[in-house]
Amino acid sequence: MADHRGIKTEDVDGQLRSLSYLADKYEIDQIRLTTRYKNGERGKRLVRPVHYTKGLQMIDIDGQKMNFIQVAKKFGLNQQTVLSRYKRGVRYPDIVLPVDEFKRKMKRDGPQDIQTAIDGHEMTLAEASAEYQVKPSTVINRYKRGIRGPELVQTVKRVTSGPIVLEDGQTLSELAAKTGIDYMTLWQRYQAGKRGAELSVQPKRKRFMVDYQGQTWTLLELSRAFHVPVGTLRNRVKQGESGDNLVRPPYAPKK
Repeated sequence: MADHRGIKTEDVDGQLRSLSYLADKYEIDQIRLTTRYKNGERGKRLVRPVHYTKGLQMIDIDGQKMNFIQVAKKFGLNQQTVLSRYKRGVRYPDIVLPVDEFKRKMKRDGPQDIQTAIDGHEMTLAEASAEYQVKPSTVINRYKRGIRGPELVQTVKRVTSGPIVLEDGQTLSELAAKTGIDYMTLWQRYQAGKRGAELSVQPKRKRFMVDYQGQTWTLLELSRAFHVPVGTLRNRVKQGESGDNLVRPPYAPKK
């Protein structure tokens, strides 16, 4: 999206004004004003009043309710800066700090001072962490992912269990070692309800067969016999390597 912050156009009084100036003067959000400008609207049509059907987000500024456009105008901030801070949970007085001061405060104090509401109570992320005994990093990371309310401080319950044992008595790890199928592939199949033969079906992929020492091998067999990762073997085959070079230890130079 093009940057329109430096663009100037005629105000209704004929004076050249920036779009940000007009947005503040006529209390129109800058995105809407920029869109009008891009659509070719000028003069009175550009700055015509907006009737917000859903209303604007009201912000409490020292006991006074103001929308983000009014806050930006009063404190000399960009409208989107105010709105972005509000969505991040920043409240008065931090929400109206000058940009450089706000950056210094965030760098010094970190995001734990961000305000949020839990069960109707306003508190900082640090206070929420202490109140509900959830690690600060967990609360902050959840907040960054957009989680709000009670879920923000939900206690993580870890259930520890032993290895998954299949009907034939072997564990999922043992099946992975036996079949050469990645453990996570087997685990995902198991979680999806697959059992028996369905569980151990080999993934559909091209199987490389190579000749070495007068014998035909699969890459998995070579990997187990010479302790070279299957991926390394596959790449060497693709590069045309064979014989002792194929099964040399990882990172060893070619002979």
